[in-house]
Amino acid sequence: LLLVAAQTHCSVYSPSVWEFSSERGVKHFYVNTYHYCNHTKKAMESETYVLRNGHTWSVQDIPLEANGQHLGCVKITLKGSDATNSLECGNFRKNWTKGTCHVHGRAVYYIVKIYPNIYTYNRN
Repeated sequence: LLLVAAQTHCSVYSPSVWEFSSERGVKHFYVNTYHYCNHTKKAMESETYVLRNGHTWSVQDIPLEANGQHLGCVKITLKGSDATNSLECGNFRKNWTKGTCHVHGRAVYYIVKIYPNIYTYNRN
């Protein structure tokens, strides 16, 4: 399942992805893996427990992995001349401890911040 970078309804199977800010050559996205990501600042005030940097020169997929923990709210920043395109996320598996986001652009640096769950859910 893939979603484009637009506000959509949250579901158990695929999260909404939305662009919350855009500057020249830099775009910021939230991946709302839980409904509360979009409704409370508390969800993204704690320290990140996964921080990943990379680029899309050879592969446009960004792996999301929370070291065996549930993916909490996710913030993705795209930088570069190709960072004007959309971001799609899906393929959430292993009880939402893994997923993938696909960037439509080859010359993009990315920063992924995964915040811990603030509630306990079993999302098989």
